[in-house]
Amino acid sequence: MIKLLVAIFTGMVLLISGCGSGGGEPGPVSNGSENADSSVFPINIQKKSLSAGQYHSLTIDTNSNAYSFGYGDYGALGQTAHTDEHTPKKISGLSNIHSVCAGGNHSLVLTSTGDVYSFGSSDYGQLGHGDYESQFSPKKIEGLSDIVAIAVGSSHSLALDENGSVYSFGYSGSGELGHNDYTAKLTPTKIATLFNIVAIAAGRNHSIALDSSGYVYTFGDYAYGKLGTSDYKDRITPMRVDNLVDVASISAGGDHSLALDKHGNVYGFGLGQFGQLGHPSNDNLSTPTKIASLSNITAIATGENYSIVLNASGDVYSFGQGQFGQLGHGNSDDISTPTKVAALSNITTISAGCNHTLAIDMNMSVYSFGFGDYGKLGTGNLIMQDFPALITY
Repeated sequence: MIKLLVAIFTGMVLLISGCGSGGGEPGPVSNGSENADSSVFPINIQKKSLSAGQYHSLTIDTNSNAYSFGYGDYGALGQTAHTDEHTPKKISGLSNIHSVCAGGNHSLVLTSTGDVYSFGSSDYGQLGHGDYESQFSPKKIEGLSDIVAIAVGSSHSLALDENGSVYSFGYSGSGELGHNDYTAKLTPTKIATLFNIVAIAAGRNHSIALDSSGYVYTFGDYAYGKLGTSDYKDRITPMRVDNLVDVASISAGGDHSLALDKHGNVYGFGLGQFGQLGHPSNDNLSTPTKIASLSNITAIATGENYSIVLNASGDVYSFGQGQFGQLGHGNSDDISTPTKVAALSNITTISAGCNHTLAIDMNMSVYSFGFGDYGKLGTGNLIMQDFPALITY
């Protein structure tokens, strides 16, 4: 079995992903990090070794090769064939991969030298190549260089460079590109109002950025309060979330968001219908609200309607919608209180997709659970998996 490589901060393990890999990268918390051997990574950016998207998944092995599995019809697997893959398959033409991001029907990969490749659907220009043509093989995005982090939503993409600038491209029907308009961008375009950014996250149709001072900025669709602002308006330019300070990590889901501060506390805001905010009331929250039952958290991940967190002991807690088994508790119940996933221990990395979850333990073993349509769990089965199952390569 090929083992996956995970980079671990000595004090905190930080990896986050939202639905469609709407995840971001950690900011410069006061820890060391094991980065790829390249000077392109001056920020404490962790290697993102796996990503659960809407219909597919991506992983990286110990030799920095990328693998894909799940739905293949739009090219999001980076394979030349238009077929689904039910087990991990190496993506040819890629090497020295640092991070992977799986979105709705598209994917981004980041190399250790700061180059970005994209493949899959480009119906809104989310591949960044200046056209609407789908790509079934990885293609380098010419307008990007010295990139240190990537994030993808359902149909939009974000990239962060070593200078703290953010570039966005793809769909902008709710302003999720941050350019003060609702116009799709076919090539990477710098967001003029963001500076000194250290982490990015992309949800279904909203985006989040974290700066070096620990402040959070949101933009895009306001629905259910997921931007953390009380006026319930779409934001077509980034706006600071007043109630969040000293933040170390961010995650954007379908209609909710999470933020992790430097003290290990988690704050949730947005849709609470299924319990994904971790509060018993299941109310929607437009103000970031601390989840009282969580402490010493080191990583957060948001799916479509659920959340996953990891603590310093390597334990995983999940909450929210459980209809597809994505919470990993052996049933399909919704849970509003963060509950430990008993079958997982010594976990170092987590990723939440639309309705499936991936995790890596300290032995580099990879587990998946949730809805298995199209083979996105990587186990060879297409059934719902309501408890963690080992992926073999």
